[in-house]
Amino acid sequence: MKKVLFIATYGDFLATFELSNIMLLQEMGYEVHCASNFSAEGYNRKVNKLDDIGVIRHNIEFVRSPLKIENIAIFKELVNLIGREKFEIIDCHNAVIGVLGRLAAKKCNINKVIYTPHSFFFYKGAPLKNNIIYKNVETFLARFTDVLVGINMEDYEAAKKMSVRGKALYVPGVGIDVNAIRSLPTNRVRYCNEFNIPENAVIFVSVGELIPRKNHISALKAFADANINNSYYIICGFGQLDQELKSQAMELGIADRVIFAGFRLDAKEIMKASDVFIFPSFQEGLSVALMEAMACNLPCIASNIRGNVDLIDVEKGGLLFNPNDVETLVRHIKYISEKVDLRKQYGRYNGNKADTYDLKNVQEIMRKEYSVLLSN
Repeated sequence: MKKVLFIATYGDFLATFELSNIMLLQEMGYEVHCASNFSAEGYNRKVNKLDDIGVIRHNIEFVRSPLKIENIAIFKELVNLIGREKFEIIDCHNAVIGVLGRLAAKKCNINKVIYTPHSFFFYKGAPLKNNIIYKNVETFLARFTDVLVGINMEDYEAAKKMSVRGKALYVPGVGIDVNAIRSLPTNRVRYCNEFNIPENAVIFVSVGELIPRKNHISALKAFADANINNSYYIICGFGQLDQELKSQAMELGIADRVIFAGFRLDAKEIMKASDVFIFPSFQEGLSVALMEAMACNLPCIASNIRGNVDLIDVEKGGLLFNPNDVETLVRHIKYISEKVDLRKQYGRYNGNKADTYDLKNVQEIMRKEYSVLLSN
């Protein structure tokens, strides 16, 4: 049986965002292997999904930073794996893994390589070093890439300018199951009881890892400064800033109105029980959480960055702000909290637009691309 290798930093990434593509290749008769840091605590909560469909897992302790000395040993381990298993396709995800995976594929003479950065390290507004160093690295490695996938328009336009061995491809994100989200119950009473929130409160919600890139600190400051009567803020996620953000909420005097819900498998149900989605990230590719919020018919206040601008149409589905501009975020929070009818209008618009990012659309594109690649 022919084999394909999916590579990403952590197991949950593959189990969450690439499960559909993995199953597509299994349907096409391939034995699917996945290499990830499956030992990283907190980042492998969903890998049973991979086990359930018969994926063969290989633990390689990948790291997020491109500057870690460990990457030398990791590269050698990856080369050994590819040489031993003789994969026909290498499907790489995340920027650092994209470098290691494509170099390893080149060393092992693999000529069917797919790379999805999910978000290039260089982008509009990025530090100068990103736009010099990382752009040159990506441009060089494009010559070893048969399908370079951009999941937002900024990355796709950048990919088109590179000398890709095969082609640059636009895919509208990793896909979400819009109908499944729509069919979820709206159980506001349940979550208000769980989190001790009055049912008539204005409930803001965010979903995202508690790391600096997600910029939760700006949202906390803005929520405190907005000081809206009978309002609450639920944050779903875990990460390195957990204690720091809780301490910040205490210092801001809003600890009694901010709920740190932690990692939640029912995050979509919590969104459906809320009123407004806040997404303050500094950097994204095309956020699944934001797409899911749209499918939940939520109005969205999001940072004006790559990916988010593809999803949120200003004054149709929500409001945008510079992620460093807390004052504008305060104004948006105040404004949308007062406009019940507008919130519903924005939510309906987002719910309709979410169809564009439905999993079926993404599957149709990827099925075609895999078929073409495999026929060469």
